Amino acid sequence: MLVDQVDLQAAEDFAVLGAGERAALGSAALLGHLPKKVADRALWWQRHLVELLTGSPPDAPAGTRPRPEYS
Repeated sequence: MLVDQVDLQAAEDFAVLGAGERAALGSAALLGHLPKKVADRALWWQRHLVELLTGSPPDAPAGTRPRPEYS
């Protein structure tokens, strides 16, 4: 199951249990502070990695089946 971190953290019942010294940042928390070229490349990698891990790009319509290689 893939859950967007922003949606997860926005849930009323969300809580961090046993956090270490560093808390994770949201997926796009720092992109606004980076040069556009770097931010665009980071977003490209994010999309690529989601597709690599799930078989579908993050912007695929709901109900899209993963590529056959992932079955």
